[in-house]
Amino acid sequence: MKQSKRPSKRIAIYLIAAGILLACTGAAAGSKFSIINTSEGFKAAGEEDLQQEEWSLEEFNNIDINLNDADIEVLPSTEYKIEIERLESRKVSHYVEDDTLFIEEENARPSFFMMNFAFVSYSTKVKVYVPETLEDIKIDHHFGDLTLGGVESNFILISKEDGDIEIHNIQSKQLAIQNSYGDITGSDLKIDQLDLQLNDGNVKLDSIDAASAAFKNKFGDTTLQDYTSQETYLESTDGDLHIGGELLGDSTITSSYGDIHLSLVNKQAELNYDIENEYGDISINGQEYVDKASNHNDSDHKLTVSSKDGDVEMEVN
Repeated sequence: MKQSKRPSKRIAIYLIAAGILLACTGAAAGSKFSIINTSEGFKAAGEEDLQQEEWSLEEFNNIDINLNDADIEVLPSTEYKIEIERLESRKVSHYVEDDTLFIEEENARPSFFMMNFAFVSYSTKVKVYVPETLEDIKIDHHFGDLTLGGVESNFILISKEDGDIEIHNIQSKQLAIQNSYGDITGSDLKIDQLDLQLNDGNVKLDSIDAASAAFKNKFGDTTLQDYTSQETYLESTDGDLHIGGELLGDSTITSSYGDIHLSLVNKQAELNYDIENEYGDISINGQEYVDKASNHNDSDHKLTVSSKDGDVEMEVN
């Protein structure tokens, strides 16, 4: 005879409810009720387990960061220094070798687990103080926010899974960012080769001067203000596009779903453009077009816009 599983389910529900009640009671009494998964198993953690550490570093010209879950700030300074705030159970190591600063999380786990009954964040925080000029910056970062600003570097590579990225006052020959989930905001960027790829998040950049730029955003809006580039490729699957500035050389914009708004300082007589829209309106300086709009001249500047579903509006001088 098959036995019913309902009594076992009821017992499990009662135990969970009792556990939550005890957790809330303990939190009110100031107990530890954040539970984290460490290399040594599950542990309770509280504010008293936070450690704040600071080290002066020897000189370096490169940065290589590999952290699983942390908020990271890379800041310009006259000092070589690192500050880390972390739970005692979460180990972060750093060392300088071959002119490179390495920052790593010991026993970092891709599937970090945290149960927090006190609704207080105990994420690791890392601040790195660097000279304004570096050779290379490489950051492999799974979860957490990242702030990078006030530096000049030959090569900057940022790879993230989940978290927001803020970049400002950056000069680099090459800046490449891959972010699966999270927004990218930035300002005052002077980049020879710019490459941004997002799976789900908004892009908002202001004051960008790029020799070559490529943007690929699957789900999210893309906004570029005070933007200038000699070559632009922008691909959006689902999201609105807003570009204000000057498009020089060859520029290609492709959108599957979402509106496109271009506010350009280019002169219409000095810009070749071909705009096609499958489902949606086309407007050039207030004049409406159906399906296609084009302008051909002897200029070296060419703009190609392809939209599947959404309105296209362009304003040029």
